[in-house]
Amino acid sequence: MTPTARTLAELRAHGWTAQVVEHWNSFAHIRQDLFGVIDIVAVAPGRGFFGVQATSSTNISTRVAKSKAEPRLKTWLEAGGRFAVVGWGKRGPRGGRKTWQPIWREIVLEQLATSPGIIEKPEHISAPLYRVLDELATVKSDHQEATHEA
Repeated sequence: MTPTARTLAELRAHGWTAQVVEHWNSFAHIRQDLFGVIDIVAVAPGRGFFGVQATSSTNISTRVAKSKAEPRLKTWLEAGGRFAVVGWGKRGPRGGRKTWQPIWREIVLEQLATSPGIIEKPEHISAPLYRVLDELATVKSDHQEATHEA
């Protein structure tokens, strides 16, 4: 199962209406993302709209840098959309069963305005998807408070 398929299944399982928006360009022989960075768009009443870039856990930093360098992401965020990169990897206790787990990195508008493509949020979000999606608003407001205090 691909990272996009895993993310799509998790979003739908937790009440989001989600759709894959990347497509295969047969002329250029490449996958093209919506606005250059979004693989999946999810919407839910009371939670807004959310763009997701899905990848493997080893490619998170590359995808975060690519996303921050994309000028259309700023427009998405300014329009009220939210965006995160999710990386999937197998994790679990040493010697125990490993299961597929997501690592979430939300990108907020303030990160793009300061120095596009360079600043990366030092901590990452690693939790069950339903908690991450419900808590992203808290993470965003915490980031804004920290920015205003500095």
